[in-house]
Amino acid sequence: MKKSLVSIIVPIYNSENSLSACIESIINQTYDNFELILINDGSTDTSEIICKQYASLDSRIHYINQTNSGASAARNHGIKIANGEWILFIDSDDYILKSYLSDLISLTRSTNVSLIVSSPIRKNSKGIVSSRPLLSNKYYFQEEGIINYINSGYLVYSEPHSKLFNTKIIKENSISFPEGMLIGEDAIFIADFLKYSECLVTTNKQGYYYCDSETSIQRKKYDYRKELLWFSKLKTSYQELAKKYNLNLDSASFWIILSPMMNRYLQAVCSCKDLSLQQMKYELLKLDKSDFKSYGKGRIYGFLGIVSKQLLNFGMISLYIYLSRIKNYNQL
Repeated sequence: MKKSLVSIIVPIYNSENSLSACIESIINQTYDNFELILINDGSTDTSEIICKQYASLDSRIHYINQTNSGASAARNHGIKIANGEWILFIDSDDYILKSYLSDLISLTRSTNVSLIVSSPIRKNSKGIVSSRPLLSNKYYFQEEGIINYINSGYLVYSEPHSKLFNTKIIKENSISFPEGMLIGEDAIFIADFLKYSECLVTTNKQGYYYCDSETSIQRKKYDYRKELLWFSKLKTSYQELAKKYNLNLDSASFWIILSPMMNRYLQAVCSCKDLSLQQMKYELLKLDKSDFKSYGKGRIYGFLGIVSKQLLNFGMISLYIYLSRIKNYNQL
């Protein structure tokens, strides 16, 4: 039986400390029918040298250099030149176990598989390892299956890594990562992909190590206007997904991701020293009333988080802002 070709896309930016380990984990896979597409996004360290060295030693490696444009642009570049039947995204800080690709590709034998989802293993800068609860081995077929997948809370697996995508679906429907977004672009890509999926597979096989760092984009704070724009774009994407499958956008299935995105905007506004309390309220009221009512659904919080959630759910915006500003109260 002919082996399916897998295109592995790795966006790279100043990753000299982790890049070799990432590439080594890929080229040493037990499943060897893959092409490795390294997209150097304008790195200023030795990442380019490392990429070229590996590309000169392994014909499966394709090295692309581009002007710094962000991870989304790098992934989109990789998609355009991918030749494989399947696409696997790996971040340059991360690595995979030797049998990971083999474990995933073995699940593609069923007809019309669109996407395979595994649970990543998280590793922080201190080497402490944790992971989400193991997914079960399950197939989700057609519209009923996709609805079941969403209602099971699996939109929380909104990152592009630790998944195997059917390339045909991506290219035929012109699915891409929104460029210019630094937060939420992954979730939009997944939502767009789900609109055209026929069969989803979850697996209890683990093998993707997500290496979290103190300099992660997720940890950074951005201008509140950008945060609102990114939240709005994700919400619009989820509205389209909800409409496609006749689902309720206000449900926990969607707000498990929308809540932390909205919280980023709340934090950005309430921590802005250039805004008065009145201006903060004006900014927060740019959100819909339904956003405040839905905020926090699907999430688990501590005491302060619960109080903050209740204030927002009942529209007590001024009190929320006051406490957030004066007591650094926003803990969500």
